[in-house]
This record gives sequence, structure tokens and C-alpha cells, in this order.
Amino acid sequence: MRSKAFGLIRLDFATVRPYLGLRQGLLYLAALLFVTLSTAEVGGAGAAGLLAVLAAINAGLPFSLAERNKLDALYASLSISRKEVVLGRYGFSLIALLAALLAGAAWSLLVWALAGLAGPAGEAFLPRQGALGWAAGYFGAALTLFALVGLVQFLQLPLYFKLGYTRARFLSYLPFLMLGLLAAGLGRFAGDGAFAPWLAGILAWAEGSAGLLGAALAALWLLLGAFSLRLSLRFYERRDL
Repeated sequence: MRSKAFGLIRLDFATVRPYLGLRQGLLYLAALLFVTLSTAEVGGAGAAGLLAVLAAINAGLPFSLAERNKLDALYASLSISRKEVVLGRYGFSLIALLAALLAGAAWSLLVWALAGLAGPAGEAFLPRQGALGWAAGYFGAALTLFALVGLVQFLQLPLYFKLGYTRARFLSYLPFLMLGLLAAGLGRFAGDGAFAPWLAGILAWAEGSAGLLGAALAALWLLLGAFSLRLSLRFYERRDL
């Protein structure tokens, strides 16, 4: 089963590659330049966040191509089980997300190198905390983005397996909207002075129990991923191909 699932992951990457050509690459490059120049952000979190969101959006491409070319029926005729298809799609989505975060690190290092060559004009883009400080900061940002965007994908993928790409295309953006509203609500809550002492107490507790809290959040993330996977499998098994 694992070999077929890994084979499907490789197949998904191979089938989406022609649809991520020069035009899309130039658009992504322009977006990265805009984020970098408009924020003078030296930690790389902005670029990593943009690439992570793009990876989550492009996670729907294999579903689109499979629907357009009737690949689901072909998988069945090749004795590829629906469970293997589901595992392959989840693997593709998470690997693409990880690759996006690694690309964000490479972009940050490139900006760092070019800023160093630019002299005084590039000082705003140089990290002030040194190489180790930058690496630690980027790792923390990347880990947070992987968890958050991974949760978005855990919400998106069951929609694709339940409804198919065409009907789920616009619904798949709802998790991003929910995440944005949650972030805005938390930001407004944090900015309310009446809740400042309570929030400070929570942060102090979290700092003192970082290991336990991290383990609990990681376990919760894995449980949500497992639930999403089982839900997708149930939806996909009930679909008529």
C-alpha cells in the first residue's frame, strides 16, 4: 500500500508540474518581491507565509486534473485502492507545504546575500540578530505556518473528496477565511486593555509550560489530521466514480 501511495505522490507532482510553468513562476516571484520590498521583512516569515498559502491553494490541482481526465476511474481499473489515493493526496499536500517553507528559507537567504552586496541601501533587509538568531526565528515561524496551513488543508481535503474539485473549489477558500477571522478576533482581543492581565497570565503560563504545551498541541494536530484523513476516506469510498 505504501509503495502505491508514494507512487501516487510522485504522479501528482509530475502531473501538476506543467501547470506551474514560467507564467505562474513569474507571478509568484512578483508577489514575493512585493512582500519583501513592502515590509522590509528580514526574518522570512512573510515570504514563507505567502508560499505556504500558495502551496495550500495548489493542493487542489491534482483533484482538478483527476476530475478533468477521469483519473479516479483509471485508478480503480489499475487496482489502486481508494485508501491509497487518499493517502497519496494527503502526502502530496504536506510535502508541497514543506517544500514551500524550504523555498521561503532559500528566498530569505538570497535576499540576505543581495542586501549585503547592496551596501547601505540594503541594510534594512539584513538580519540584526545574526545567522543563528535568524535560523531560530525562521524555524519557529515555519513550524507555526506548517501547523496552521496544515490545519487548513485538513479542512480542505475532505471537501475535495466529498464534492469533487469543481463543486468544492470555492468552498476550499473558507478555511482561509475562518483562519483570517480567528486571527483578527484574537488580535482585537489581545489589544483590549481589559483583558491584558488575563492574557499576560496565559502567556506566562505558556512560557513556563512550553514543553508540555507544545506536546499537547502537536498531539491535537495529529488527532485532527487523523480525523480529517478518516473523513476523506469515508467520503471518497461513498463517491460514484
